[in-house]
Amino acid sequence: MYGIDDLILFIKTVEIGSFANTAKVLKVAPQAVSRRLRNMEKRFGMTLIHATTREFKLTEAGEKLYALLQHSYEAVETMLRDTEEFIKDKYEPQGTIRVVLPIGLSLHLISPYLPQFSIKYPKIDLQVSYLNSTIDLTSDGYDLAILNYIPAQQHLKIKNIFNIKGKLYCSRQYADKYGIPMTPEELVNHRVVGGINIDGNVIPHYQMTNLKTGEVMIIKVAKHLLINNTLHSLPLLRSNEVICPGFEDINLDLEQDDIVVVLPDYYFIELKFYLVFHPHARDLKIKLFSDFLKQCLKNKI
Repeated sequence: MYGIDDLILFIKTVEIGSFANTAKVLKVAPQAVSRRLRNMEKRFGMTLIHATTREFKLTEAGEKLYALLQHSYEAVETMLRDTEEFIKDKYEPQGTIRVVLPIGLSLHLISPYLPQFSIKYPKIDLQVSYLNSTIDLTSDGYDLAILNYIPAQQHLKIKNIFNIKGKLYCSRQYADKYGIPMTPEELVNHRVVGGINIDGNVIPHYQMTNLKTGEVMIIKVAKHLLINNTLHSLPLLRSNEVICPGFEDINLDLEQDDIVVVLPDYYFIELKFYLVFHPHARDLKIKLFSDFLKQCLKNKI
């Protein structure tokens, strides 16, 4: 019997025009090429190739067989290339990922490392939207998101991946001019910048929690100045007229000598961030990017 490998060997040998050169290409001994083709000729009951040290020539039967197999072999090569691409794609993920990332959290913890992901996975196209507004993952057409709230859609997969505590800050010039409150109750005697939730509602008070004891004190915040993004805290602090909220891992620009933490034993809020994605999203590229995001937030990039 003969197999498809023998027919492919015949075609390759004809195209190369030599037993010895075919053997070099296939990295086998020349005798192995010659033996397999001669065995195939025996099974066919006809000579296909006249070959000597000086001459390589197809017989009439060999020419007919080559003409018959040539187009079939091209189809086989196409099939093999398609199969190789299929296998390669399985291990080299590709496609587009549409993702929503929080504006502040991403600034220092995720965005600086996005090019690394793109370099590592060149066939994945990232479409990143930086948003602090509410979204509908399904209707808005996103694949996954990091949100600081639990979405209303019950069918989504949700995992808490990062928590961060908010503290209050002032400038040294503010401290010299107005003093620094020593207890949460004294905050009512200062100009404290308030906050606006992601849904647009005003945060009515700061829940000052003692890091050591867990004691909680509710402090009402005046509404004279409210913000929805602490990335603008530094210029507000530089006015030397207000106490402003901030987050250590987000507001790295607050780590300066002229900025002071107010009530360092207290935090006024803890933000929880959730990785949200579709329950059916088992695509390898989604898993890879989800793992990447987790590593970013664990500072393991």
